[in-house]
Amino acid sequence: MGRNLGGLLLAVALGGGGISAVVTAASVQGLPDWFEGNRVQAHNEHSIEVAVAKAPFIHDVIHDAGARVLTRIILNADEGAWWPSAVGETHELARDRDVAVELIEDLHGRGMKMIGYFRMMSDAQMERTHPDWICRDWDGGLAVEPRGRRRKTPPHVLCLHSPYKDYIKTRLVELAHRGLDVVYFDSWHMPSVCACEYTRRAYEAAKGERFPFAVDLPETPPVSEFDPERRIVDGFETYAPGSPLTGESGPGQYSAAYFKVSDFVGETLKRTFREWREAAREVKPDMFFAIGSSLYPCFDTQPHMTDDFLEIIDTSKTEFHKPFGGAKSPLADEPDFAEPAWDVQTALGWAWTRDSCEGRPPLMWIPYVTEEKEARYSSGAAVGYGCVASLAFRVINRRAMEPYDLDHRGVFGSSFEVGQKVSPHLAHARVIPWAVLHISERARNRRLADETGLWKDVFAPVLGAFQALKEDHLPVATLTDKALAEGRIDPATKVLVLPWPEELSIGQRRTVADAEKRGLVVVRLDHGAPWHRASKKGGLMRGLVEEVKVRAGRPPIRISGPAAMHAVSYRHPESGKLAVCLMNSWGWYRTIRPGPGTRPEDSPLHISRAQEPSPCRDVTIEIDREWLRAGSVREVIDEAVLKTEETPAGVRIHVPEFQINQCVIVEKEGR
Repeated sequence: MGRNLGGLLLAVALGGGGISAVVTAASVQGLPDWFEGNRVQAHNEHSIEVAVAKAPFIHDVIHDAGARVLTRIILNADEGAWWPSAVGETHELARDRDVAVELIEDLHGRGMKMIGYFRMMSDAQMERTHPDWICRDWDGGLAVEPRGRRRKTPPHVLCLHSPYKDYIKTRLVELAHRGLDVVYFDSWHMPSVCACEYTRRAYEAAKGERFPFAVDLPETPPVSEFDPERRIVDGFETYAPGSPLTGESGPGQYSAAYFKVSDFVGETLKRTFREWREAAREVKPDMFFAIGSSLYPCFDTQPHMTDDFLEIIDTSKTEFHKPFGGAKSPLADEPDFAEPAWDVQTALGWAWTRDSCEGRPPLMWIPYVTEEKEARYSSGAAVGYGCVASLAFRVINRRAMEPYDLDHRGVFGSSFEVGQKVSPHLAHARVIPWAVLHISERARNRRLADETGLWKDVFAPVLGAFQALKEDHLPVATLTDKALAEGRIDPATKVLVLPWPEELSIGQRRTVADAEKRGLVVVRLDHGAPWHRASKKGGLMRGLVEEVKVRAGRPPIRISGPAAMHAVSYRHPESGKLAVCLMNSWGWYRTIRPGPGTRPEDSPLHISRAQEPSPCRDVTIEIDREWLRAGSVREVIDEAVLKTEETPAGVRIHVPEFQINQCVIVEKEGR
């Protein structure tokens, strides 16, 4: 076939630019034991030149530090394949050797699993030979690949409504044949709105209406040319038609028309990744995908990243620095602004991503770590909130082609040791959702064009409510729009907190009414309450907790300790074993990216200079006997059997003082 598109791809391409037939998706399979049971993993990035020269050495270093799973590049942005591919360009270093197979087999030979970083958003050769495949923004501009924004000639994002979709599928099947364990897709895959020729045709075929943006592109053929059996059915309405709070009704950004196309792009992502996964699993049935959710945890942009997209993916690739509400509020300079704690923002973003994936652990990239304490705090926080901590290693300086002067085992070894102790107890366990906090794309979308209103009406009340429940150490989870509309509230849930009760859809209102009849306690926050005001937030938080306690009573598991402490409780669905993850605050430092001529350790927020919090003392866990008859109780990080005492209701566990994190395991009596 050669290294170009050729007849192979054209035979399965989108004929005439129309949309391909909807593929019946395989259901999301459970994540394998090796992934669930390795909650601290490794990540490494470098060029193919470094891989060819130094891969065995790099793998030695990472394996010696304690990693048993490695995410590493198998195809970087905008370059030829690292293996002889039947389609597109093959990198010159892979024309006479299969670099991908070498990397996979080298790691497998060490007893390690390989997650292959596959940057598929752009492709230099396809962009040159098929410029019509490039995505167009809502105003007709070329969509730039995020990593290339600063280049003189930036690469562009290619559209998944074009034949590029089948080009990528061919390459994924090739990687499945090579034995890759997981494919890792970074970033946001397509812009929220694409107005290219292929998207316009696909939209009109699916919707039976004209594309809502008038852009300077070639005319599309009439709708009648498309097969009506290929129509897409929207699974859930994520916006209120014609009702952005800004009042904008035209085709501009964040208008009703914008959200219609954004929803369509989101449906395309779901359908495409399902099709790719099905094709790969025909070759390698246990292959799964770690799919980037980009700014989904921040919740401040990218409306095409929807809750039902997160729901269908195996695991979400996310990042440590993803604070709910974004890094800075437009209200930050106001004198009475209640600045949210960094650890509360990041914790909510992680919990939101985890729960949107139905509890499956997201794969979290943790970069720029250079000190042991930083690795311990960061990985402990990530694992405690139900994620997989993927610690980034910088092993080889690609310019000098020499190792960095860093004791990787000294920096990361203790994190992997802790991970091996905790991971077996968290594998396949899921968070206890005694209280759930509804987070609404619908409410967010109506305010995306108004940053100030978005913070006052969405981010401040949700962050405040989460902080209140977290500081009282109540078992809390989050709930998506779709889950609420479909009535999927866990039977273990006693309390539902609604930040926007007046903005619920008809289906959501029906769910709430039915749940209240069954005894669910519904707490409705007052619209317009000043959660963003420092002088008012404390009172609102106390009022929320008081209402929850008065109306719902006490939860079956009660945790006491300093307000700065985080506590997340998990239950295994089969054994009934309870795992309580306790973490000290990590909001006092930042993992800092090295820049030209700067040293991260010179920043006052670098962990070597920032003020570490006090240890967590006087921590207890009380468990009602009727909920769980406690058998053995131990702390697995320090490997200690814990002191317990009988109470009228059950048992009280005394947790020893700790600085970073602890994991308490309570077995059911008789096991």
